[in-house]
Amino acid sequence: MSLISDRQDEFADVFERNLDPALLGRLSTVCNTFKDLATTIKARGGLRLEMNGWEPHGMQGHKPVMDKYKKVCLQPRMVVPRQIPVDVNKPDGPTFLGREDVPFGSAVDTEHTDVRVDLMVAGTNRVREKMLLKDSFFFWDTREEKYKIKKLRIGLGKTLSRHDTPHGIYELRMILTVERFDIDGPSRTFECRTPPFSIVTRSAIPEPGSDKDLELRKAGGKRSRHD
Repeated sequence: MSLISDRQDEFADVFERNLDPALLGRLSTVCNTFKDLATTIKARGGLRLEMNGWEPHGMQGHKPVMDKYKKVCLQPRMVVPRQIPVDVNKPDGPTFLGREDVPFGSAVDTEHTDVRVDLMVAGTNRVREKMLLKDSFFFWDTREEKYKIKKLRIGLGKTLSRHDTPHGIYELRMILTVERFDIDGPSRTFECRTPPFSIVTRSAIPEPGSDKDLELRKAGGKRSRHD
């Protein structure tokens, strides 16, 4: 049982594929190891892809903007909703609904799991530009000798907000395709998007606290024709 507890995420892959949910439910009443395993599998129903620490390159008034000539750094993460203790020293005390990162189990084919990134017209499924056609989702960390989720760095291509009428508002969409070693198991896809933003030239992004910045904030973020 200690082996299952120590490698819970990997065993969750195995039990989720091979055990009937009712049987797993009965086993969870036998010992805490299976109870914890059942909780892990149930939480995976809320498994989702996110981009950690997303920030715009700057602001025009109160509106987020991205610099056309600056790289965008995206750090993907997989999370599940969890009840997290308010005080880590009191695991049985009050909790709040938060998110926890989920490690990938041994059933995931790390070499063939890939990710793509598209520039989308905000609020639609229309692709404005394909930013990253296909890239590996993982990289091999030689120091720790294990696979980790790769940080992505992409350019914004040709798009500028002022090229569109009305003024273009966009989102970055990331799509993850998870390949598994299960021969009969289909690929599983996850999708997430950034908050909306505009794409401008560097000169159109005012320095925080500058006269131009304060003027734009007062005017509600109205953009100039030079962005």
